Amino acid sequence: MTMSTPAASIDDDATRLLGILDRFARLRILVMGDFIADEFIYGRVARVSREAPVLILEYDKTQIVPGGAGNAANNVAALGARTRAVGLLGHDEAGSRFGEALPANVDRRGVLVSRAHSTPTKTRILAGGVHSAKQQVVRIDRGTHQRAEAAARAEFRERVLRAVPGCDAVLVSDYGAGLITPSLVSEVRRTVRGPSLVRRGAGAGAASRRTRVPVLVDSRYVLDHYRGLTACTPNESEVEALLGIHIDENLSALERAGRELLTRTGNDIILITRGSRGMALFEPQQPTRHIEIYGTDEIADVTGAGDTVIATMTLALAAGASGFGAACLANYAGGTVVMKRGTATVSVEELRYAVMQDAKSRNGLSLAQRHPASPVVAAASALERARGSRKTADRQPARRARRVRQ
Repeated sequence: MTMSTPAASIDDDATRLLGILDRFARLRILVMGDFIADEFIYGRVARVSREAPVLILEYDKTQIVPGGAGNAANNVAALGARTRAVGLLGHDEAGSRFGEALPANVDRRGVLVSRAHSTPTKTRILAGGVHSAKQQVVRIDRGTHQRAEAAARAEFRERVLRAVPGCDAVLVSDYGAGLITPSLVSEVRRTVRGPSLVRRGAGAGAASRRTRVPVLVDSRYVLDHYRGLTACTPNESEVEALLGIHIDENLSALERAGRELLTRTGNDIILITRGSRGMALFEPQQPTRHIEIYGTDEIADVTGAGDTVIATMTLALAAGASGFGAACLANYAGGTVVMKRGTATVSVEELRYAVMQDAKSRNGLSLAQRHPASPVVAAASALERARGSRKTADRQPARRARRVRQ
């Protein structure tokens, strides 16, 4: 799809973000995790059944596309990066069609096929009229709670470690199949340490110094078991389930939740996605940014949108974006993909268009002005910095004492 972008409204933030997008094609990204086949069965409504108060559908077609880590890999590839995918498929029709649906720029040498494993499948049945959009009426999950066998887990680990060298970032997708463990992710994190990024600046696209290539994790159930990584991108319902709280419109509860996740994980960035409410970006000793949703809040389909967000975030950080710049690009991607039906992706061209359209709509405001930190959040951040300074001061006498003893 070709999009025309308004050339007259480029501001400094847009220029920096467009520069980040230009680097995507030079990146090599490892996507490791749980593969899930997303199956879509389409039908036309014929009549109401006499057997029960249910619809009878006339079958139209079946489509199987990569889901889970496979959708994350699809999104990375759609954004132009060279992608290495490592995961586990069953020796079955769903696994075969999953593999066929991966794009050409996904390196599949890390994909393990096992006869002892059934490809987890989420079947969505969609119904509608001839001239109307199809709506999902029911979803059937098969094999989504199975655990990979020990032999498959061992082989998966070996393939991950072989795929790590030369990667510019690692995206970890954990849906609970047992392939992804905190110990394996820690091993990957130690392996990928490399040159620091040294580009600096004050704008949305500017990079901070990092001592390792980015490692990001998306974990459905045990997010706080993964520590010391670059970023994670949970949705609000996952945060509520993890912390046993209710957020909704309560920004104070959201603030406490984000800061609690920073403490529990030790990550550099926590990006909580909030559906039509946008996103909330948390970084240590920085004020929280509440990022308004890009585009319309009339969402067509959220299937796989989280994979699009973390894929864009991963590429942006690997390309040198700041946490805020990466979150803004992820927001553009998420706002674009939810307007598409099914498990979908976005392209760099679509992101360029979104960057330009947003710059035009801001009417001279910077991204920081468009998505400001609230006073309450800024005060909490100041308190966090003060606590960090006190901890540093408390450690100084102990360090001096150790030097004296030595």
